[in-house]
Amino acid sequence: MPNQPAERLVDFLEEYVLRPGMSAIAEHYAADQRELLADVEARLRRKLASYRACENGFDVVRCYQSELDSADGQVLEHQQRVLNLPTFRQVKKDFLELAGKLQPDG
Repeated sequence: MPNQPAERLVDFLEEYVLRPGMSAIAEHYAADQRELLADVEARLRRKLASYRACENGFDVVRCYQSELDSADGQVLEHQQRVLNLPTFRQVKKDFLELAGKLQPDG
């Protein structure tokens, strides 16, 4: 990820959505939710890798918006809500505001 706006946007998502889900402690969940948590953790790790592969801030925003609208993204959001984890949609306003500050022409 060669550009600073992209890095800052991904750092934002990592702090507020990705890391909380990837570092959730399985023992804090009921036994029947631990498999779901493992699936969410794996999905979030893949999402982080795809965000880190973005070339610029515009690509990060495009990937983020695609995530909100995709079937996979909706499944992930449902799973995160079941586990009481933060979702991409919950940070939408702040994320897009940050994107606008970092890329005022976009």
